[in-house]
Amino acid sequence: MFYKLFFRVRILLCRILKRPIFIIKVENGITTNVLGIVRNGFINDCTEIFSANRISFAFVYAVNSDYGKPIIYASVEIQKDALQQLRNCWSVR
Repeated sequence: MFYKLFFRVRILLCRILKRPIFIIKVENGITTNVLGIVRNGFINDCTEIFSANRISFAFVYAVNSDYGKPIIYASVEIQKDALQQLRNCWSVR
């Protein structure tokens, strides 16, 4: 119970402090877009990556960089190899 509340507070703080372009969360295996506009193909790719890596609670967000392309970050629950897969999917989309 507290984990879910803490998870939602972390998403809220990310939204306020980081000012992301988009936020995608997975909660209990269900992937949803929380903020911003993202293509359904990328959300489907996120769902596949999350399920393949057995990630049930996590979030992914992107912020603008100085060079014009968004940089994708993730919560600590996502391993480095899964984050790299997400970045690769984002660059293709």
